[in-house]
Amino acid sequence: TGVKFQGFFIEDDDIVAERHKGKVVEDLKLHPKALQDSNSVRHDIFQYMVANTDWSTTFLHNAKLIQLDESKKYIPLAYDFDMSGFVNAPYATVNETLGISSVTDRLYRGFCRGPEITQAIRAEYISKEQAIMDVVKRYEKDFDAKTYSGIVKYMQEFFATMKNDGKFKTAILDKC
Repeated sequence: TGVKFQGFFIEDDDIVAERHKGKVVEDLKLHPKALQDSNSVRHDIFQYMVANTDWSTTFLHNAKLIQLDESKKYIPLAYDFDMSGFVNAPYATVNETLGISSVTDRLYRGFCRGPEITQAIRAEYISKEQAIMDVVKRYEKDFDAKTYSGIVKYMQEFFATMKNDGKFKTAILDKC
């Protein structure tokens, strides 16, 4: 018929857990600081990168927990990004209690961890900048030029924050 449809696939959480030799844990109420440190910071910085504020590891809102078999530790698994600034869906709304005015405003909502862990995950993101930007580049043809250049600029702003000690302190360390 010549009609094109776009969609996305989502990986089942049980398959993700199995790949990490763990299992999805339902209805477990844990304080976010009880989550495995480095994976929790990795999750929280990812949420900051895509400007997603529509999540909570405390209340398991748009997040699941995976229990790693051997260690009895829990790691967060994020999903549902339609309210994120990266997606910037036309229907996306802002939770006004967070003090931001647009879904494209980044706000770090992670819990404080040791500075050495946070700095190590920061360095990890910086080291993966090219790989992340390569993923964005792979989808260039799926966007008009203006939208694509906006996405690239948006990601460059994230990496500029990660690379600048002062901006990182203000945006991440002082907000946790």
